[in-house]
Amino acid sequence: GDFNGDGKDDLAVFYNGGQAADGKSVSLVFTFTSNGAVFNNPTTSWTSSGSFDWSKSKPVPGDFNGDGKDDLAVFYNGGQAADGKSVSLVFTF
Repeated sequence: GDFNGDGKDDLAVFYNGGQAADGKSVSLVFTFTSNGAVFNNPTTSWTSSGSFDWSKSKPVPGDFNGDGKDDLAVFYNGGQAADGKSVSLVFTF
């Protein structure tokens, strides 16, 4: 997607960063912007403060806030609520 709004496609990578010292899983988003010929070195756009279960995550690009720049969303299977209903979550970056 075009994550910086310059009209050129970029890359965003939702990355499994392993486990932190406190045992929580670490997730990161890296962005590789493009000048139209090559991709620049990655920048860390986001680092999680909690945990994502990777088998329940589906990252998807799109302009979710209407600013003309692509964002990254993660659709997440939140399991079952106490009332037995399935829980779906969407996180946007």
